[in-house]
Amino acid sequence: TPGNIIQNQIDLIRQEGYAMLRNPSLSSDRVDSLVNILEASLMDTYYVDSGCAIAGQTIGEMDLRKKTGTSIIAVIRKGAARTNPGIGFTIELGDIMVLLGSHAELNSAFAILKELCPVKES
Repeated sequence: TPGNIIQNQIDLIRQEGYAMLRNPSLSSDRVDSLVNILEASLMDTYYVDSGCAIAGQTIGEMDLRKKTGTSIIAVIRKGAARTNPGIGFTIELGDIMVLLGSHAELNSAFAILKELCPVKES
């Protein structure tokens, strides 16, 4: 099983307050459904470079999840990972956002980020 699938399952368990572990009567259909969702998901990263309009915005202001379905599941700042950042978390220059979504969702998110973060001319 790929590491990102395992990590996604861990994050889901944490988000549900460890209910999956406390309640062993979870149906196998529910577990199978979660596995299917996680297997269809991909992770990718995005580096917030200088000139990027999202620097200084909160995750809520960016609203990538509503616009594209993509979730920001972590932000790496100065070598430290901040997992499950809330909507009030502010993105800064030099951050690396860890994004989770389907192929189509990630493509949509990267299209928006490309508009907001133009590539610098050399």
